[in-house]
Amino acid sequence: MKKWNKYIASVFFAGMTLVSCNEDEFLREQPYTVFSVQYFKTPTGFENGLHAVYSGLRFLWGPEGMVSLGSVGTDEWALAEQARAGSPGFALTLGNYTLDAANGALLTPWNRSFNNINLANALVEFAPEVNIPEATKTRLIAETRFLRGIYYLNLVLQFGAVPLDLGSGELKFNQSPFQGFNRLNHQELLAKNYEAIIADFQFAVENLPDRRPTGPFRAAKGAALHMLAKTYIQRGYRDWE
Repeated sequence: MKKWNKYIASVFFAGMTLVSCNEDEFLREQPYTVFSVQYFKTPTGFENGLHAVYSGLRFLWGPEGMVSLGSVGTDEWALAEQARAGSPGFALTLGNYTLDAANGALLTPWNRSFNNINLANALVEFAPEVNIPEATKTRLIAETRFLRGIYYLNLVLQFGAVPLDLGSGELKFNQSPFQGFNRLNHQELLAKNYEAIIADFQFAVENLPDRRPTGPFRAAKGAALHMLAKTYIQRGYRDWE
């Protein structure tokens, strides 16, 4: 048996040697899970990019912390004595306004919004190069700008003025690491925030279908009109003097 084992082992290693020598056939890499931004210039990539921007909305309304952030401190909510403390204790800190930079309810919309805004910027920028019918392209751009408007409006409502320049210019796609977020001059930037949000919602109103398509959720004109009205109301509360 020992002789047979040695024989089998020698045949196995000899076969492995032959395989390893056939470099052209067996060692050529085809990484299907790696793609560049060029992918978003294809019809499939453009559509999937839009799906990803939709998907990011779950971080605005899905987590418990974001529910607390949007409701605690308003007439929709009574904190009472049952607010959850401990870890995470965002409900209690939001209720008594002892906020800090480590509060998860604050970190979620900040950290989860700008990446989706940047992806939306990319889709709007790359759209002219995507080979799809113009009517379809216009509708998809309208959906993209509708979603970008939502992300920015939510940020403005929670944090005030926020950057439009993510490293490559205002509302431009950025591919490089960037830490130069500048929120000054605050009042001037806030006015530009509202201008950008309103422009996105207006484009959506003009180019989204009157009725929501059947199947999975897709934005329609009614949703854009609602968000545009909400933006005007929120802007009306600001002191622009």
